Amino acid sequence: MKIKAIDLGLMSEHLTVHKGVLKKIKLYQSLVKHEELKRLFQLQYEIMKSHVVVMLQLIDPHYTGEVMLPNIDSFRQSMAGWTNWELEPSIHDRDIATEMVNTTKNMANTNFMSALMMETKKVKQIHFEMALQQVEIEFMYKDIMEKMGWSFAPDASEKEQMKTLQYFKDLYHIKA
Repeated sequence: MKIKAIDLGLMSEHLTVHKGVLKKIKLYQSLVKHEELKRLFQLQYEIMKSHVVVMLQLIDPHYTGEVMLPNIDSFRQSMAGWTNWELEPSIHDRDIATEMVNTTKNMANTNFMSALMMETKKVKQIHFEMALQQVEIEFMYKDIMEKMGWSFAPDASEKEQMKTLQYFKDLYHIKA
């Protein structure tokens, strides 16, 4: 596949960053005690390795196969047989999980913003998909954190929601 120079440059940058993030994931996986976090690190590691393979296929002008990003569910299924027991989390698990939420947000943002700048249709499409996979992983980290009581985001009150709704209905002259 022939790609645009901007796409090659952006993927070159991504591949360099992916190397560091993959090493960080393995390090964090070795440090955490919480089994669900360990599994999520492995899932994220496998997904990001697939991102590397896909980018290399996109860069290779002689690659003739179809370039497709594997579905995140295929990775989940391969990990379905893992044990379900949990060790007591270490005092660092919360901090590591919080940092990984930030990492996945950053990866999603980078993939999304890069996709907006990319010119080759297939390259652009795959990077949007990579961004969505990172967002899905972010939600998985947040689910663990919420379940463990490690995060808190206040809900808006019904009164504030109704006040906001009415403001914008009036602004747009919507009666319903």
